[in-house]
Amino acid sequence: MRTERLGIDFGGGVGLHDVDLRVPEGGVHALIGPNGAGKTTLFSLLTGLVRAHTGTIESGGRIAYCPDTPEHEPWLTATEVVAQSRTLSRAEGDREQDREVLDRCGLGSAAGRRVGAFSRGMTQRLGLAATIVTGAPVLVLDEPTSALDPFGQADVLALVRELGRDRTVLISSHSLAAVEQVADTVAILHEGRLRWQGTLVDLLGSQLRPTWQVRTTSSEAAAHLLGALRGAPGVTGAAPDGPVGVAVTYADVDAGLRDLSRALAEARVPVVSSVMQASDLDGAFVALLADDDRREAGAR
Repeated sequence: MRTERLGIDFGGGVGLHDVDLRVPEGGVHALIGPNGAGKTTLFSLLTGLVRAHTGTIESGGRIAYCPDTPEHEPWLTATEVVAQSRTLSRAEGDREQDREVLDRCGLGSAAGRRVGAFSRGMTQRLGLAATIVTGAPVLVLDEPTSALDPFGQADVLALVRELGRDRTVLISSHSLAAVEQVADTVAILHEGRLRWQGTLVDLLGSQLRPTWQVRTTSSEAAAHLLGALRGAPGVTGAAPDGPVGVAVTYADVDAGLRDLSRALAEARVPVVSSVMQASDLDGAFVALLADDDRREAGAR
């Protein structure tokens, strides 16, 4: 799936502006951004629920969409909802396959229950089942884990990973930890504009600098180490980290692995531990948007 200069204008600068989205075939791809960034609006355009004012959309096949708050006729059973979705989408299958889809979504034991009595989490699982049963090669899932408890989130994320093996899955989520578990690529939307897209590995590498937490035996040793590291080769930043620690940053992982041990030896202070901090999507997301804000402030 791809878009070219896709846009919609709601007035006052609100909307989507020149979005050139690239979603590779196959795998799991995530759209993230702050509240109000335009994620649900973009999904509405991609799925044809809303007509764009500008630009084009190309898709490699049928698209099935699960909104963040799916709604179903309350008098239908879960089995009937899935069968209805399969029939309306003209997908192949039968009632036995409908039941298998419900089982995959954790609703096998509730297949015969009327959905008006379902909890929000169960309703969300049912929306996912109704989307999967269509057999569409492209699935667009808006916040598929938002109403689920931690166990339910783990189940659905495992299912999303599985679906990405033979379909193209595009998800949005406010849980960046969840995105980090399943996404092959990430696109970041901010104030209606696409700010970044690419692989998760490239995003983490481009926005985060590897940092090591070094612990010494005393505040005096930490102060001496801080001064030594600030002049050491390859170091891009060094700062106090607690009463007996120093946080030291390198331009890349290879530089840190190569140079830090030598710098610690040359500083001649007792070191208790040296641990590389984990790089995560939350940190990369915040760093990228902060860079955007600084550039815009400078332009003004």
